[in-house]
Amino acid sequence: MGLLKNQRRIIKISDHETVEDLRIKIQNIKDKQRVEAILKDIHLLEAAIVTDKFIISLDNKARNNFNHFYDCISDIPDVCWVNPSVETEFALEWLLCKEKYEPTRFIINFKNGVYA
Repeated sequence: MGLLKNQRRIIKISDHETVEDLRIKIQNIKDKQRVEAILKDIHLLEAAIVTDKFIISLDNKARNNFNHFYDCISDIPDVCWVNPSVETEFALEWLLCKEKYEPTRFIINFKNGVYA
């Protein structure tokens, strides 16, 4: 643990209050199967919210589940998601651009496997 801390690979997150009630909000979704799936990957959303607001993942199932979560629950900070295995998402260009936080990549705008 000390080695990771010395190499600055561990960061202290002090803004965890913004995600404390996310798991409670998820329980309000009527589709319990989807709730279970969301809770399995909720750490991705929690980490993104309290850090840089980005998720880079190949898991489009999780992205669809989070999209449903955003549709059902209000007052969740916007998070951008990019799947580097999907050519049309231009992940490398997105990573290299200065303005990464664009509404076209918000989870809430991901419907049926594509961004609306």
